[in-house]
Amino acid sequence: MPGDKTFHMTPEEFRRHGHAVVDWIADYYGRIESYPVLSRAQPGEIRASLPADPPAEGESFPAILADIEKLILPGITHWQSPNFYAYFPSNASGPAILGDLLSSGLGVQGMLWATNPACTELETHVLDWLVHMLGLPQKFLSTSSGGGVIQDTASSASLCALLAARERATDFASNRRGCDGKLVAYTSSQAHSSLEKGAQIAGIGRDNLRLVEVDETFAMRPEALARQIEQDRRAGLVPFFVCGTVGTTSSNAIDPVREIARICGEHKLWLHVDAAMSGTAALCPEFRCRRRVRRQLLLQSPQMDVHQLRLRLLLRCRPQGPHPDFERAAGIPAQPGHRNRGRHRLSRLADSARAALSGAQAVVRDPALWRGRPAAPHPAACGLGAEVRGLGKKR
Repeated sequence: MPGDKTFHMTPEEFRRHGHAVVDWIADYYGRIESYPVLSRAQPGEIRASLPADPPAEGESFPAILADIEKLILPGITHWQSPNFYAYFPSNASGPAILGDLLSSGLGVQGMLWATNPACTELETHVLDWLVHMLGLPQKFLSTSSGGGVIQDTASSASLCALLAARERATDFASNRRGCDGKLVAYTSSQAHSSLEKGAQIAGIGRDNLRLVEVDETFAMRPEALARQIEQDRRAGLVPFFVCGTVGTTSSNAIDPVREIARICGEHKLWLHVDAAMSGTAALCPEFRCRRRVRRQLLLQSPQMDVHQLRLRLLLRCRPQGPHPDFERAAGIPAQPGHRNRGRHRLSRLADSARAALSGAQAVVRDPALWRGRPAAPHPAACGLGAEVRGLGKKR
């Protein structure tokens, strides 16, 4: 009936309120530097400002936006602030926000091609683009034996790789009857804690995840990996999975992927590379070479966060250019001319980072204390004057 009250937002109401929200977001970005980066709220302060009981009736949209300003903003740590230098760079941008809005407006479910053909084919096609952009071998294309998938987090990507490796090692028997406690996985002692969580979820068990020792640059020691694999084989266990890291969370250390790939090839192990932090550096052609492509032929599953590149490069730079082990692991040729081009670009970024960090209100923090290990500042972080402390990170 025309006079009946409706609880649905009409298209015109949505248009009006949508404009108000976009204006609010635009104003927020215009004044974001006026806020302290780290929230000054005390534990429980935000909840104490909210009603104890749920509202019996809805509020007007202007009242809701006013509550955002009054009650929510004081409890916000402003990740998008240009003064934010913890964890990884701000992840939002104007185009990304509008893309989120458009995606939410369509509200598609893309679990199968039939539930949304455009969603499925767009994802497949864009990830094929990424193969070309990163210089990955053709086997990673969907038109070959590969094909990429967007996961909700890098942690989920690691879990998917673990599950795929588990099923290959057991010829899909573990899906039917579970694990028998003999499968063993390997990663460095500096790897992200999602590998431990994934091993527990996948039924491998935390005790069967070997944390391989690292060198003075916090990179995995290949000889220690080979020694541990041989030891486990002699004990009647079944090594099946190795995860190398290109950019650890605590120090941006780069594991020697080429040597690890050789060991995995000899033992027929699944090699996964967690490049969530720094893998997208391969977008720069100067960080690729033929040796890098050859070692990727032994790689089963790379993962990366495409939003984490900018600050990672900044924090990895020293005054004279990229850290040597970054150049070595990234496969940058030793020719001075080629090397100096990348060095010059990154040195300029490093200069900007050092200047900004001198007044930064947030710091880079080391999650090494997750497992009770002593936290140690990485030379690259020290060179930028960044403070390193123990604090975990969800990704």
